Amino acid sequence: MKPKKYFSITLLVTLTIFVVPAIIVTVIDPFFVIHKKLSADIGFDGTDRYQNAGLINSFLADPAERFDTIILGTSMSQNFPVSAFKNEFGRNALKLTLAGGRARELGTIARKAIATGRVKRVVWEIFTSFADENPDATHKNSPLPLFLYNDTLADNWRYVFNNDVFENAFKIVRGKIIKKKKVKRSDLEGLYTWAYDDQFRKYSEKPNLAKLYRKVQASNLPIPASPPETMRPAFPNLQKNLFPILRENPNIEFMLYFPPISHYAYAVYGHKKFWRQMLMRKNLLEETQELKNVHVYGFDLNENISGSLQNYMDPNHYSPAVNADMAKAMVKYDRILTAQDWKSYTRALVRKVNSFAENFRPP
Repeated sequence: MKPKKYFSITLLVTLTIFVVPAIIVTVIDPFFVIHKKLSADIGFDGTDRYQNAGLINSFLADPAERFDTIILGTSMSQNFPVSAFKNEFGRNALKLTLAGGRARELGTIARKAIATGRVKRVVWEIFTSFADENPDATHKNSPLPLFLYNDTLADNWRYVFNNDVFENAFKIVRGKIIKKKKVKRSDLEGLYTWAYDDQFRKYSEKPNLAKLYRKVQASNLPIPASPPETMRPAFPNLQKNLFPILRENPNIEFMLYFPPISHYAYAVYGHKKFWRQMLMRKNLLEETQELKNVHVYGFDLNENISGSLQNYMDPNHYSPAVNADMAKAMVKYDRILTAQDWKSYTRALVRKVNSFAENFRPP
């Protein structure tokens, strides 16, 4: 074979290998980064890491979609009923949650969403990663593709020539367009929601309760009524990934909330982890007390929720009904915490957790 012909064939094969998948990704766009879905046969079943960028680009930024509220958080925020946050002007909420999301990742999503100019309200879960020491940390196994959330459009080539994105595009072509398989989530109302009834049931069954009882007995309880005198932690994740966003956007309402993990979880956390969480909350409440656009909610003290393991599928994850109750309280501005409430709030939580542990018995 002549060198020129060999080169031409090699070039053609190379272009085919790279260009054809890129064309498929561009046309199908499985995560809506470039455009909205082409067909009703394409659902919102994609991975949140990529799909949130597309939801911001193609839906939040589109005034015709009438979104003005975003919901941020981990898997513990995925069951919020977005309809509960629909306002009197008919504007809707868009869920941009991230399972296992770190503070940096949630802050990155918040900034990109706010940059659209459409956001008037942010519902934001404040959980463990905001008490972590590394403000630059991303999810260890599934980090956010940060290139999709910056202001450099040229970086989108990394999306078009991405093998994972191509695999998702090909699945849509093969399964949902050719084979006409039904999509799990055809609209944004049920985006990212989950309900694992079997896991909730098993968590409260006798064999598991016996295991939980042994863990409580092995814990270093009771939790002391105040943090150790030597504990003066800093919270760089608040300083870098939350406070600047709150202060830079005084015209946006931020509804921050502490999720109601179970009293059991607090009982087995250990003193250091428990009080680091509480001191993080103290820092947050103190830093935001002068910000008129920020409301902070706490849902830990309701024994019917946090004190009942029937509401949980593990120490942290609660049922969709709990999300619904929280949403109702938040839109009524109920369960708001202030810096002045912190001491009584934490003392009450310590008492409830210690009481739960003391009275917890094997079945």
